[in-house]
Amino acid sequence: MDGDCRPYVIVLENKTYICLEFQVDQFIYSHAVATCLVRGFSLYNYVSSYYKNEKLIATYAGVVHPLRHLFDRIIFDEIKDRVVKPPIVRARLASRPKKKRNSSNGEEARRQKCSYCGQSSHNRLTCKWP
Repeated sequence: MDGDCRPYVIVLENKTYICLEFQVDQFIYSHAVATCLVRGFSLYNYVSSYYKNEKLIATYAGVVHPLRHLFDRIIFDEIKDRVVKPPIVRARLASRPKKKRNSSNGEEARRQKCSYCGQSSHNRLTCKWP
């Protein structure tokens, strides 16, 4: 049982667990390790061969042949004459970003008006109306 009080059925001879963890990952998990340690079994016998040193060495034992030389490849004339330039990158200024947003095309500016008299020629601070 684990911390969630769920029982796990482990068949060590077949290397199958009812939670399907070994069948998916081929890796021995904590509940199987606990069972092996209680029973006195060697963990090495229950680890998949994919995780053993022999498989790791065999993975890198093969020879990787280099590709043909770059100049031996056939390059078409219309591609050969093209000049590829890097993309244009606009660097951000090192200052604080501005607060005022850019208005969209066709967007009219809002007219400021006085909150006392409602005229648009001045604001509340410069209003002459008593």
